[in-house]
Amino acid sequence: ITLVPKTEIDPATGITALSEFPLKAPYSLFTESIRAISTFIRLHMEMHAGDRLFNFTSASSNEGKSTTVASLARQMASEGLKVLLIDGDTRQPVLTRQFGLESKSGLTNLLAQECTLNDALHRDAISGLHIIGAGTHRDTNILSRGKPVWEEAKKKFLEYYDVILLDSAPLLSISDTKLLASSAQNIICVRWKHTQVKQIHFMLDMLKRLNCNLLGTIITVVDIKKSSVYNKLDNKYYLAPEDQPTGEPQTAS
Repeated sequence: ITLVPKTEIDPATGITALSEFPLKAPYSLFTESIRAISTFIRLHMEMHAGDRLFNFTSASSNEGKSTTVASLARQMASEGLKVLLIDGDTRQPVLTRQFGLESKSGLTNLLAQECTLNDALHRDAISGLHIIGAGTHRDTNILSRGKPVWEEAKKKFLEYYDVILLDSAPLLSISDTKLLASSAQNIICVRWKHTQVKQIHFMLDMLKRLNCNLLGTIITVVDIKKSSVYNKLDNKYYLAPEDQPTGEPQTAS
């Protein structure tokens, strides 16, 4: 689908997390790659009106998945869509921590019927998107036992939101992801020069055996200096208007 470049955070810019780039650094290469994912999903939804739940997974942890999904959610919200972001990784809830929802009701509480749908929903102050964190209920089997509740909640989500983005746990190590993948359009995140090829094959084979639909792959944390794709890009297209070269070009003799 796209290549997401490795990007450093400069405190001097006022940006504290990569997921803020779509809102605070819209002309960056990182944001352009996130915008490419948004465009891909929006075009897919135009062709397949019923597909509005997208599950992002990976082979293992530390693949750049959660940062990519959080950035995508804020990008799509900035485009005017009603976005719901769900942290489906109840073991390592990176998104929940990123949005400061560690002590708030979330997905596990909803599935355990400990809270209402409204109690599980939280609003991102800087983008307006809605978030459901992993929750505080501690039960490793809650996604299995709560599947009927999940199916009912999913129907309500689809009635209100334009797009639902689900950040799930690594596919190869956590069984819960297989349950979530079966009811969504799946996108896998693969870290550049990190994820083993055989792991990718295992993921593809598993999704096929479970009859899960795979939309594509995102290559994350790409080293721009070593990537032949990025070396061919003209960086002037990713500069803010105030940073563009000024003056008339010289006439060649």
